Amino acid sequence: MAYILKTQNLSVFNGKSILQDISLSFPKHTITTIIGPSGAGKTTFLAALNQMNPQNYLVQGKVIFQGVDLYQSLIDRYRLRMLIGMLFSTPEIFPMSLYNNLTLVPKYNQKISHSQLMIEIEKVLQQVHLWSRLKNQLFQKKVNLSTSERQLFCLARILLLQPQILLLDEPTANFDPQETYKFEQVLLELKNQLTIILVTHNLRQAARISDYTALFQTGKLVETGKTSNLFTAPQKSQTDNYLAQKFGS
Repeated sequence: MAYILKTQNLSVFNGKSILQDISLSFPKHTITTIIGPSGAGKTTFLAALNQMNPQNYLVQGKVIFQGVDLYQSLIDRYRLRMLIGMLFSTPEIFPMSLYNNLTLVPKYNQKISHSQLMIEIEKVLQQVHLWSRLKNQLFQKKVNLSTSERQLFCLARILLLQPQILLLDEPTANFDPQETYKFEQVLLELKNQLTIILVTHNLRQAARISDYTALFQTGKLVETGKTSNLFTAPQKSQTDNYLAQKFGS
């Protein structure tokens, strides 16, 4: 099996231990969900994968992306975050036109013409199912978007940078069930072109769309495996107890 990203004994400290010896591997073109209670270190782990944790955080261990240890090599962090994009729970759209929102980074980092940009913009907006909705409003300064549309637009902005890995931190936390389902369908389609790592408290979401699941508790990796196996026949009592509690609530 081909792995695009691995962590080896990854630990993160901020005066105290946040993560302890996390070793995980992420196969290409899969969705891995990271589950666990609040404060388990899930977001810290996600941010460590593309060096987005605060500078006062001490990172030990390895994050290996395509054979390169990101914490032992001289890495261009801006380029890294184009290759390993991150989408947060609250969508942030800059106070400018949708076109300028989309092209701000590509125009700065890549030599690309306006006509080629428009081709790429149509492509990514098609991928997130927003092209027909927004194609006539790209150059307007104010466009009314729902929360889910804003999140999908932010996802398109990341896709325009052609990432190889997509990190998602509770992206549907503020969605209703129908919006959540639509977003999940987009992720399932995107899995064909990139690798997705998703932090979620929604275990039903993890069961619906992920190939692999990892359970974190108190900064430690409790168990990981294929989602179908972990949810139906967990190997650790902590996993069994957590799943029973969450699905029973």
